[in-house]
Amino acid sequence: MNWRLYWNQIVSIIWKELLATFKDPKTRIILLLPVIIQGFLFGYAATYNLNKVPYVLIDESHTQTAAALESTINSSGVFELYQSANSPDIIAPLIDSNKVIMAVIIPQDFEENLKHKQPTSITVIVNGTNTMTSGLATAYMGQIISQFNQTWLGVEHKGITIESRTWYNENQQSSWTFLTGLVILISMTQVIMLGGLSVAREREQGTFDQLLVTPVSSMQILIAKSIPPMLIGLFQSTVLLLIAMFWFKVPFRGNIFLVYAVLFTFISSSIGLGLSISAIAKNMQQVLVYVFVFLFPLALLSGLITPVHNMPKILQYLTYGNPMRFSVDAMRRIYLEGAGLTDIWFNFIPMIILIIISMSIAGWLFRNRVG
Repeated sequence: MNWRLYWNQIVSIIWKELLATFKDPKTRIILLLPVIIQGFLFGYAATYNLNKVPYVLIDESHTQTAAALESTINSSGVFELYQSANSPDIIAPLIDSNKVIMAVIIPQDFEENLKHKQPTSITVIVNGTNTMTSGLATAYMGQIISQFNQTWLGVEHKGITIESRTWYNENQQSSWTFLTGLVILISMTQVIMLGGLSVAREREQGTFDQLLVTPVSSMQILIAKSIPPMLIGLFQSTVLLLIAMFWFKVPFRGNIFLVYAVLFTFISSSIGLGLSISAIAKNMQQVLVYVFVFLFPLALLSGLITPVHNMPKILQYLTYGNPMRFSVDAMRRIYLEGAGLTDIWFNFIPMIILIIISMSIAGWLFRNRVG
């Protein structure tokens, strides 16, 4: 075999693929603009941090102590007083209309009980339709009440006290976690999409039959069509990394070469799925359907949205066939923790196994369905 000719033919097909992708101005915009938009959307909108949560206060006490508690709640930066009222009858209409998330009821004997060191309670009613928001709001309110007990009333706490410290994400910004995982999600989306559309596009344009009659093997076509999506995926990942570093100021603590090693391994494990779809699908519409059928379960089982260890056992086992699980974990640990190869090497093993499996399936499909 003339290996020089073999690889020259592959390079020629790669060049043709890149020209076909970038010659259309609309395609160039599509490859870059959505990445930037999604980066900013996730950075600003995808957050679990609470800020100025509207609440209604029912003050039945009308005392200085109740006013001090109200001031403590309002100055926290987490809650914002929407309305103060005397009767709890207003709570249901406000919560039902989504004007407030929480209602705080201070009882009439609030100050009197505190003066006589008697137990007293504050009723907190929260809208539970969004369990994440309601749980966080309740936890924040509990912290504020605890702080009020210590600072304003001078309550002494005996025994064990907790001094909380957060490592790697000191301010507990959930956007930091989303942005580092978004690098993986976007690269996978684009790689699978471009890999799947590569053959379907040529079939619809009528140029794929011309490619088949050229003196190249199906394996050469497979290799050549896998390289452009990988290059584009790496480029888009770089754009997202730059947005995270320089716009959102997410501190990068790891090794940039290790980051790209993870990206390259992950993208290589994803391209096999995209090429398998391209070998099965007859047109671009079928490709889009297949991509969305596969993409959403892969994203949900990746640990990007919810931790893997919180999932049912059967779903945890399914995540071992998902390259996103290992790449998201590795990316977050490298970026935020500064983890080295000795800390994340085990994430590479499943991805390498998935590369072998996915590319073998794609190669078989190309030989039997495409070639």
